[in-house]
Amino acid sequence: MCWPAIAKDADGCVLVYNAHDKNAGKAAENYAKNFAKDLNANQVVIVANKIGEADGKPTRAKLPKYLEGTKIVLTNVSEGLDDFTESFATFLSNVYQQKMKKIEEEEKRLIGEAPSKKPRAKKPSTENEEVNEEE
Repeated sequence: MCWPAIAKDADGCVLVYNAHDKNAGKAAENYAKNFAKDLNANQVVIVANKIGEADGKPTRAKLPKYLEGTKIVLTNVSEGLDDFTESFATFLSNVYQQKMKKIEEEEKRLIGEAPSKKPRAKKPSTENEEVNEEE
């Protein structure tokens, strides 16, 4: 499966599925687990699309714990997209803010204002050994 390569360095994720198809809901769950595992709830929006006049209660995807709080938007094109438009704008704003924060942290790390994420192992100094040999 190539999802890790596609998901690497993703800033956000939009998952869309047919809200009246249980299999599609399960597929959305799997995509959330595999594709959005390095994202937080603000960087993911899930669109449960009702297609036509389908009967029955729409299926809601069950999300992993780390995506609790993710916005799941129920849409139906025939009823309008007002709720979706607002939710999508909020999602894009969240993704943008997260991206800017990440860039700022990386810039600070590069100029030495913030600790690096991975502690660097100290290399043994060979300079002192050379000085001792000269004495």
